[in-house]
Amino acid sequence: MLNIKKNTFAKRAVRLSALSLAVGLCFLTVGAYAAGFQLYEQSGASLGDFNAGAAAIADDATTNWYNPAGLVRLHHAQLSLGGILISTTNDFTGSVTDNIPTPFGIVPITQTGSVDGGTFNFVPNIHLAVPLGHGVVGGLSVVTPFGLSTSYNKGSVAQSSATLSELKTVDVNANLAIPVTKKFSVAGGLNFVHAVVDLNNALPTNFAFPPFRVTGSTQFKNRATDDAFGWNIGLLYQFTKHTRVGFAYRSQVHLKLEGTSTFLPNSTLNAKASLTLPDYAGLSIYSRVSPRIALMGTVNYTGWDAFKNVILKNVAIPSGMTVTPQNYRNTFNVIAGLHYFLSKKIFLRFGLGFDKTPTNNKDRDLRLPDSNRIVVATGIHYQASKKLGLDLGYLHVFANQASINQTQQGTLVVTTRGKVDTSADLFGFQASYKMI
Repeated sequence: MLNIKKNTFAKRAVRLSALSLAVGLCFLTVGAYAAGFQLYEQSGASLGDFNAGAAAIADDATTNWYNPAGLVRLHHAQLSLGGILISTTNDFTGSVTDNIPTPFGIVPITQTGSVDGGTFNFVPNIHLAVPLGHGVVGGLSVVTPFGLSTSYNKGSVAQSSATLSELKTVDVNANLAIPVTKKFSVAGGLNFVHAVVDLNNALPTNFAFPPFRVTGSTQFKNRATDDAFGWNIGLLYQFTKHTRVGFAYRSQVHLKLEGTSTFLPNSTLNAKASLTLPDYAGLSIYSRVSPRIALMGTVNYTGWDAFKNVILKNVAIPSGMTVTPQNYRNTFNVIAGLHYFLSKKIFLRFGLGFDKTPTNNKDRDLRLPDSNRIVVATGIHYQASKKLGLDLGYLHVFANQASINQTQQGTLVVTTRGKVDTSADLFGFQASYKMI
């Protein structure tokens, strides 16, 4: 649930949907893309198979994030650095109606047209694994597990519903992995999460007669930030030398956001919000079925029902509060992958997945026009030396057309109707270095 307090015009801008990214220790990032506002892409290498088998592969330091129990398979300190370039399109075609209160009653003003709310972003990641002795291994990751970004131009048909919408997160995750037996390991850790929410739109403020029409608008900006903690666990079981199964779970993270709400140039008020990032779990299998082929698969679960409503308080209506339903539903993500080994130094990655949206046709809005999608991915690994491994990956998202039919109760009653065509292309790279 998202609860936000702000001024009269702050209402509409308060709908969480968005994405961007994080500032983490030594890096800054500005955005990303995923189903809902969850990001699976925490490694340029695993981008090449859409994270198929991610909780079981455990072949480099990125396992600290995907399943820290896999750290026990790393016998030398290892550093993994990577990044992902993300290009998205969110082409909206339809109408937005502002219902303007006048001395003569409510006058609806409808604009029709098309606008692209897509963005181009870079998402970095860093992972470190350090053996501590007696089979115990520590790990550290700095990643972006949640976020989303859409940006519609001021002056476009979409401006009353949304201009810039962003959720930025950075997660610093420290873990400790312990071998219980030669085949079974466990791990646990803590997550420090920093979050920033930006929710902007442009409200009509100047009008002309006749016909009654909007001739000007003013940007309405809202930003809030907070830090919070979560926890995670992992399990890994090695059935045979070539086959293993992994399970990883991450807890909810409860954020109490504070910041500013500004309707330029006239007023700036304090803004407050609460946001619960959902818990999620993944179950993976990896098997090297022949010298040339490895098969893998993953099922991910996300507890999206923690995000049901956007609640606005301290607004200029008799009740003093508005509630906008989101009604997100819990979802599963299913992925299958294959690695084909061309030689001891080179192998190819392939992945295919189905990503189910947590939103629904009734409550979907322009800030996050999410829909079910099919994902295809491919990549290549090159072992340059005993110490250095390099990866390139590519992923394309085929998303279903999303319908928008929503009325926002705010300073104005705004009705948005139309269709959004969404797609994304992701390009990843990774360098993993063993300290031997």
